[in-house]
Amino acid sequence: MYKTILSIMLFSLTGCAGYNASLERNDKPESGVSYIYGRFTIESEKHVLALDGYATMGFILECDEHNKVAVRFHIKPDVQLIPLPANSTCAFKEIVYTNGDGMVKSREPIPPEMQHPRHYEGNKAYYLGDYDAVARYNEIGNTLVTTWQITLISDNYNDTTSLMKNNFHDFAKLPTEKNILLLK
Repeated sequence: MYKTILSIMLFSLTGCAGYNASLERNDKPESGVSYIYGRFTIESEKHVLALDGYATMGFILECDEHNKVAVRFHIKPDVQLIPLPANSTCAFKEIVYTNGDGMVKSREPIPPEMQHPRHYEGNKAYYLGDYDAVARYNEIGNTLVTTWQITLISDNYNDTTSLMKNNFHDFAKLPTEKNILLLK
């Protein structure tokens, strides 16, 4: 829970995206807490000198009391399991794009008709979908330009739920629900 609060504070105070970390495999469910999960994968070149390693992107959910949860796309296709503030109503507010140093380069607000505020019950995990994206670097003159694109959105609820429960053993008995964020 402290990781969540710290990530939310960092997100609010800096120009970095402040992505929320996935839980560790040996973490245990907290009573009353809601969880979101899925695979958020990006194809991006690693940069040795970059602080964050590679350009990426993330989904920003805004929950009650303006708490923000930032789901980061990773180069590994692992299932992420992220806690939400307990019994929250959250809306999908924007997509954030970051460079290899973790600095926000661009934000794309989600149109109000696609934000779909949802109530997330405590003691339950919600599958948001599986997303593949790509970040590309292009040189235009003397400027390095990064572009980002979501390339595939998949509903693999059964497979990803099985992987989540296998990877996070203590969450195996937690009820789950399909709750896809974004469909093309």
